[in-house]
Amino acid sequence: MATRDETVVELLRAIAHGDRRAFGELYDLLAPQLLGVAMRLLRRRDLAEDALQEAFVKVWTSAARYDPARGAATAWLVVMVRRCAIDRLRRSPPAGPGLDELTPDEVSQRLSVDPASSFDHAEDIRRCLEQLSHEHRNALLLTYTLGLTHEELALRLGIPLGTAKSWVRRASLRMKACLDG
Repeated sequence: MATRDETVVELLRAIAHGDRRAFGELYDLLAPQLLGVAMRLLRRRDLAEDALQEAFVKVWTSAARYDPARGAATAWLVVMVRRCAIDRLRRSPPAGPGLDELTPDEVSQRLSVDPASSFDHAEDIRRCLEQLSHEHRNALLLTYTLGLTHEELALRLGIPLGTAKSWVRRASLRMKACLDG
C-alpha cells in the first residue's frame, strides 16, 4: 500500500499530464489540511479559501515542476499554500486591532490565561510584558498569540530574519526571567 506522500506524488504526475480526476482527488485528499495552513496565517476563512484556490491553480499549472528528489510532495504543497497566504497578507493586512492597540486584558485573553491557576498569571504576564521594549513585546506577541513563524514575523514587521529571531529570543528570555523572579 502506498504512503500518503507516494499517493500525492502519483497524483501530481497525473495532474502534470492534465488529469482532472487526479486534481479532484488531490484536492479532496489535502484541501482540509492546506486550508488549515492558510487559516493559521490569514485568520479569516474567506481569505484562506482564496489563498487555497490560488495555490491549487498553481498546482494545476506547475505540477510538472515538482521534483521528488527535492522533498516531500505534501511539503511542496504546504509551501505553495503558505506563499499564497503570505502574498495575501502583503496585499492586505488582516483586519482588527494591531497588537499595539490591545489592552493588557486583551493580551491576557489572547494568551489563554487559566483563571483557576494558583497565582494570577494574567497580572504577572501583563507586568512582564510592560517591561519589554516596544519591538520585543510586539515580536513576542505576534509569535505567540498569532502563531507567526520567525519568517512571517520578519515579513510582517519588515525586518531581517536574524533580527526577528533575536527579538523573540531576547523577549522570551526576559519574560522567563521576569516570571521566574
